[in-house]
Parts: sequence; C-alpha cells; structure tokens
Amino acid sequence: MSTNARESIGPLRDHEASTGVNETPLRRQLGLTDCILLVIGTMVGTGIFLTTGSVAGVLHSPYLVLVAWLLGGFFALAGALTYAELSACFPQSGGHYVFMREAYGPFWGFLDGWLSFVVSFPCFLAFMAMGLSEYAGFFCPALTAEHAVIRFSLAGAAVTIHG
Repeated sequence: MSTNARESIGPLRDHEASTGVNETPLRRQLGLTDCILLVIGTMVGTGIFLTTGSVAGVLHSPYLVLVAWLLGGFFALAGALTYAELSACFPQSGGHYVFMREAYGPFWGFLDGWLSFVVSFPCFLAFMAMGLSEYAGFFCPALTAEHAVIRFSLAGAAVTIHG
C-alpha cells in the first residue's frame, strides 16, 4: 500500500478534472444490512461448507485442514488488500474492468469485462445454486438437487428482475 494516499491519487484527480471523469457520482442505495449480507455472501460463499469434507479426506488431519484454510485465508487477504489499493487508486465504477483497462489498454479491459459477464459470474451463480440445493435437499428430501437448482435460479432471477 502507498505511504501517502493523497500523493498516490493526486495525479488521478488531476486526470479526472481534465477529462471530466466521475462528474456524476454513483447513487449510494445500499443500507447497512445489505452491505453486511453482501460481504458475508461474497467472502464465505458455499465453498467452505461444501469442500471441508473433501479436504479432510485428503489431508487426514484436522490440524492440516486448519492450516489449509489459514493458508487460503492468507491468499484471500492478499487479494482483498490488492483490490482495496487498486480501488483507492482508481475510484471509478467498473471494478476489475477499470484495473485491466488502465493496466493493459481498452481491448483487454473489454475482453475481461465480457468474460466476467459471460463466464465467471454465471459459473459463480451456478455453483452457489448447487450448494444451496444440496443444503435444501438435506432439509427437504423430496426436493431433488436438479429441481432445487432450477427453482432457486428462477427465484433469484425473479427477485433480480422485479427488485
């Protein structure tokens, strides 16, 4: 991280002033509860619940499982701090699209944005639906995993479309 935040983003502010970037700020409509649930869902996800048994089966020791999770947490923290620093350096909407565009040019930013939209985000949502369907099947055995994935996906789409 930079030692002086004002010095590191000073040139960026000069660039924004000369180009007119960020003339209209983003509307802030998320409340505290929304933000808390968003962070919990993003950080925890379903992986920790679905892969613990597989990891324990491979490592054969609860201590090694904890070491593996701590090591993974360290790498996740490094990634989170990297994104925090990049977000402070480029305070624009667009996330990693902006980072790729600024680092490698508009073509790679465009390609990264579309790959995220077409591949990464749908796969992430599919894995979340699969994890949710496994847990729903535990509480409601009559609900098969395939039907649960479809129902939860449709319910999520309906909530997204209708607000």
